[in-house]
Amino acid sequence: VGARADLARAYLTGANLARADLEGANLTGAYLTGANLEGAYLTGANLTRAALARADLAGADLTAARNISDAQRADYISRGALGLEATSGV
Repeated sequence: VGARADLARAYLTGANLARADLEGANLTGAYLTGANLEGAYLTGANLTRAALARADLAGADLTAARNISDAQRADYISRGALGLEATSGV
């Protein structure tokens, strides 16, 4: 896909984005329900209002990713997403 991609409001439900470079990507309002983001590089990505239900983020790097809710953050930590800490703010 590529770093800094503008995927705002993109319909990516069920997409295979495993190991994709999405550094700094704009994923505002993107539909990522059930997407495979395993090992994806999402450093600094904007996830405002992104639909991430059932998305696989195992091993994804979410360092400095923006606008992830506390509930999502806790879920991703439990599934092994990288770059997140239990005490991180939104």
